[in-house]
Amino acid sequence: MKNPLGDNGILTRAIPWTSILVVIILAEETITGDVSVTLKILAAVAALAVIARSIQQIVNQSK
Repeated sequence: MKNPLGDNGILTRAIPWTSILVVIILAEETITGDVSVTLKILAAVAALAVIARSIQQIVNQSK
């Protein structure tokens, strides 16, 4: 493996998948926790934005 962090490196391709997993875990903890409804909605919206961007990166990498 010449450059794992390069444009086609395995680590670069793994970042969107890792982001999806992390944001789901963080959003789940926030939504099920004892916080205000506003924070729960904000966590859900932020999670959706990160997931959408990550999916876009995955699609672009596969082209």
